[in-house]
Amino acid sequence: MDNLTCLKKMRRILVLTKNSLAYSKDPFDRERLNEVANISAEILASIAKTPINTIDNTFLKDQGYLTPKVDVRVFFQNKYGEVLLVQDQFTKEWSLPGGFAEIGMSPVENARREVYEEIGRKATIDGLRAIFDTNKSTKHLQVAQYYKLIFSGTLLDDTAFKANVEISNMSYFALDQLPQLSIKRTNPEQLTIVNQAIKDGIVYVE
Repeated sequence: MDNLTCLKKMRRILVLTKNSLAYSKDPFDRERLNEVANISAEILASIAKTPINTIDNTFLKDQGYLTPKVDVRVFFQNKYGEVLLVQDQFTKEWSLPGGFAEIGMSPVENARREVYEEIGRKATIDGLRAIFDTNKSTKHLQVAQYYKLIFSGTLLDDTAFKANVEISNMSYFALDQLPQLSIKRTNPEQLTIVNQAIKDGIVYVE
């Protein structure tokens, strides 16, 4: 069994255990379920080569019924068909502007907020172009499962970009000349699929 399959199965065991804890009232059952959850977290951290505190923050400290997380991103293109990417301040890797959805805001509101926070510009969100499920990936190990919503958008002003605590740079790139990507945020396959979905006028659902 390869690492990716092991990770998915162990993550499933951990999620099932945590979700059982959300409903279990018997103190003896809860004690055993907590032990299973802790052991599963240790194994998952080892498989993913991830610090145990990351697993704790993602799964064990989350109260209630565990569900996939939501990541929203926006695909902007210039007149040459190049795509706008932003560079992470710390890793120096590039991705579509976006991030985790905040509670209390719609997906579109979250997308606009992320664009403004990262590049300091207002935008319209033209439509949903793709929904990716990271659990479907056969290449990239990710501890948590994410539903990645990618919208197409239009920037509304020409405000000059200023580096901030999250983003050090922004630039447009041709799809066949991409920089070093932050693969867990944006990968080349996703960019190609979204670009084609826009051309075809469809919403790609993985």
